[in-house]
Amino acid sequence: MKNFLSLIIVIIIFWFTGCSPKVKPEVTTSEVITSEVVTSEVVTSFTNSFGPIITCADSTNSMFHFLTFTLKKSADQLEVSFLKDSLTLEDSYDRVKHSFYVPRKGSLLNYRIKSKDPLVDKTSGRIFSPDSLPFLVAISGDFDGNIEVSRRILESIGNKNPALFIQLGNITSGKMRKEEFGDFFLKNKAFFTSIPFAPVYGEKDIDIEDWKELFGLSGKGGYYSINLPETKILVLNTETLGVGSPQYVWLTNELEKSWNLWKVVAMHKPIYSSCKNQDEGIKGMHNILEPLFERYRVNIVLCGHDHIYERYEKNKVVYITSGCGGAPFDSIVMSNDYRLASAERLHHYVLLKIGRRRIAGVVCSIDRIPEKNDPLSFKVASGDVERRWGDYDALEKTHSLDEISMDTLNLDMLVSDTMILDTFEIIE
Repeated sequence: MKNFLSLIIVIIIFWFTGCSPKVKPEVTTSEVITSEVVTSEVVTSFTNSFGPIITCADSTNSMFHFLTFTLKKSADQLEVSFLKDSLTLEDSYDRVKHSFYVPRKGSLLNYRIKSKDPLVDKTSGRIFSPDSLPFLVAISGDFDGNIEVSRRILESIGNKNPALFIQLGNITSGKMRKEEFGDFFLKNKAFFTSIPFAPVYGEKDIDIEDWKELFGLSGKGGYYSINLPETKILVLNTETLGVGSPQYVWLTNELEKSWNLWKVVAMHKPIYSSCKNQDEGIKGMHNILEPLFERYRVNIVLCGHDHIYERYEKNKVVYITSGCGGAPFDSIVMSNDYRLASAERLHHYVLLKIGRRRIAGVVCSIDRIPEKNDPLSFKVASGDVERRWGDYDALEKTHSLDEISMDTLNLDMLVSDTMILDTFEIIE
């Protein structure tokens, strides 16, 4: 009875002094319990944790977008240091997808990830962020799920330390499920954690909504722009491009307001093709895109889809097709008056050094240089004049270091692990 009276007195005192005890609402308690239960479960369809993937595809064109994915929910943290200052970004909510926006300022930044997930925790890297010309961009398309070849291409590109890598679509072959995407990025972790990445959507890639979610492009149509010093890169989705479409209107507006020195377009399906598998969707883009590219003085258009290498030039617009990143090879079966160079049955990538007065390009094959009488068959051509393996010495001489003004691109770094297929210049 005494205890009961004492409790009544305490309650009366608190009531009159305005110090009523605070009790957590029941709903808050239940939310905490639910969170703990969810955190202990695997809540994502990826088979591995991976990241960060670093893209430049933010709405302001002034940020790096760091994305990490963890099998279990985790509150991750990103530490970034620049030349003169540093910052720490926190994802304070437990989740499986972690998104951080980092200012693209200065020429170099170092980062480190803190996570509960051991595959992501302590991941660190150094990112080059060009603040002036010149800088290097690497391009390759159509990996088609070939992990081994694409790994070799990415390894060779990584040795060149480009400021940006553009993958021209079809990372998968249509057989790689969303769950396996994590495996691809985990196996190429050294590359994707150190080089900013611009993905292009191809028809064999995973569902477009999953693709946009994976690369931080939700709410967009698979097309976007990237601003680098005096350079605008426009990434298109050729699956949804037509006259009057939202993407066509967006592209027209972007080109109209661009005062950049260089304009670069990256898309999956090419306007020009010499392959027998050319489809009506490709042919129809002549009338859709060519007038825009010529009117607004686009300098170079980068494409994949066809598993060959081709370079065309028409009305001062250079068109590159680079689709030999691991996909089964296609054959060149048609001639074209605008074709300046081509190669088939060679895995390769393209490097562009973007400078103030010119863009210098070199096409590099990771395949070995064949010996005389080697049964390996491939074709390399300047225009319609073919050079086969027996003429490689002539090919090497044709693409000599002097030909493309070596003050703009140092080819010495390519000799150790690549064979040069083509070189070219675009003069401002």
